[in-house]
Amino acid sequence: MDRQCFQDHALTLARHPSETEERMIIRVLAFALHADEALSFGRGVGTDDEPALWQRDVTGAIDWWIEIGQPDEKLLRQACGRSK
Repeated sequence: MDRQCFQDHALTLARHPSETEERMIIRVLAFALHADEALSFGRGVGTDDEPALWQRDVTGAIDWWIEIGQPDEKLLRQACGRSK
């Protein structure tokens, strides 16, 4: 997959004590696959109202809601309701 993306991104990652290294690396890989200036990391493990990564447009509407692992059905419904 070649997206012709040649941007530099300065990332600061916070890792919750309960988050595994594997999950953190998967978050970074997901960021790399969907790299965009507006893409940002969520607050982390244990927050039900935010995904692992998301992207909002200028109006605040959600363009991308990216979960890591097996998401809960309730969270999927919530994400669908909050996205475009």
